[in-house]
Amino acid sequence: MNDSILFREKQRFNQIWLWLLMMTINGIFLYACFLQLIQNQKFGSNPMSNNMLIFTFIMIVVFTILLRILYLDTLIGENGIYVRFSPFQRKYKFFDWNAISKAYIRQYKPILEYGGWGIKYGKSGWAYNIQGNSGLQLELNDNTKILIGTQKMKEVKALLNRFKLEN
Repeated sequence: MNDSILFREKQRFNQIWLWLLMMTINGIFLYACFLQLIQNQKFGSNPMSNNMLIFTFIMIVVFTILLRILYLDTLIGENGIYVRFSPFQRKYKFFDWNAISKAYIRQYKPILEYGGWGIKYGKSGWAYNIQGNSGLQLELNDNTKILIGTQKMKEVKALLNRFKLEN
């Protein structure tokens, strides 16, 4: 990436409701493991086997850690836009300014349009998003649509104006 970077936004899953939910789920399974494995009391009216309980708890902890390390990295440079959903994408996906026919900021409905957050394909094309409902909409010369979620709409809009892409 030999480009002069003009803008960078790194977003993480940092919604309070999400972390309260994850900590509650982790706490319940930790308590279940304590009761069933240490106290030798079955947890619930239809308890899991000890092995399944341990496996489920480990999977929940791994998922929680994964949520913590996930991030969406967006770079805007002189040559184009770079986006990466780490750790799933090791390399940046690059969109050259010459390949972009339109770019603008818009509000969107993450669940209805794309089925949620992450790297998604929905009725409105591809989306790279982590939170919120505003994003940078790219329409490429080949009619592909890409939405990149952003929390910094004003800064992105100013750059689009600089490159004369904002409508």
